[in-house]
Amino acid sequence: MRRAWFNGEKVRAEIAGSGAIGQCPFMGNEVRANVGELRQYWSYIGGAPEFPPGYENETPWHAAWKTPIQDEFCEVIFGQNNEHRADIVGNNNVVIELQHSPIDIREVRERIRFYNQNTNRRVIWIVDARAYWKKTLDLDFQNRNGLNYPVLWKRKRQWVYHIAQNNESILFIDYNHKSDKLVQMWVHQQKLYGRFISKRKFFLDNMDRVSKQEYIDNEESFNKIWSDLEKEENN
Repeated sequence: MRRAWFNGEKVRAEIAGSGAIGQCPFMGNEVRANVGELRQYWSYIGGAPEFPPGYENETPWHAAWKTPIQDEFCEVIFGQNNEHRADIVGNNNVVIELQHSPIDIREVRERIRFYNQNTNRRVIWIVDARAYWKKTLDLDFQNRNGLNYPVLWKRKRQWVYHIAQNNESILFIDYNHKSDKLVQMWVHQQKLYGRFISKRKFFLDNMDRVSKQEYIDNEESFNKIWSDLEKEENN
C-alpha cells in the first residue's frame, strides 16, 4: 500500500523510514515500511489478512500504476462503513480499479454499482492479463477494421467480459507490463473488440489532474515506471 497510519498521520513508507511500523488505513492491521531503490511501500506483518471479497494484496504492478499519483487520490476509502477502497480516483472523480487476480463476477457487479452511485461516473478497470495473453486471449490481426480488432478468446473469463459488456464500466487490458500500450476492449452486438492505446495517453486522459507534476511534464519519468517494474519483476 502507498500510505499507512504512522504517528497519527497517513504517510508514505519512505517518510516513516525503512522498518517503521504503522497501521493499514483500510483493515487496521500492522504494516511495515519497505524502502528500496525502486519501490517504497507498506507491507502487512505476518502476511496479508483476509481481505473483503474481491480485494487483493498490493503487487509491484499495483504500485507502478500508483507511482505518479498524488497520495490523497490513492487507496481512497468510500462508504459510511468503509465498504470499498478505490485504487485510484482519477480525473473528474473517476474510480480506477487495478485488478491483478481473478475476482467473483458478483463482486465486479457490486463494485461497479457502488462506485457509479457514489461518483455518477463509469468505473475504469485495468486488468492484468499478462498470465493468459496469447495463451487464451489475443487480437485477430487478420480481420482488423481500421484501429479495431476482433478479440479471440478461448475459455473466456466471465468477470472480465462483464466489465467490457457493462455500460457503466470501461475495460483496459495490461497485456505486457513492459509494453507502452494497453488494449481497450468493449462488446458490440455481442462480439468483443479491442484496440491499442498508449499508457501515456491513458494517463493524460484519466490521471494527469491527480498526478505529480514531474510525471505530467516529463514523459521520460512516466516511461521509467515501466522499465523499473520490469527490473523489479525480473529480480
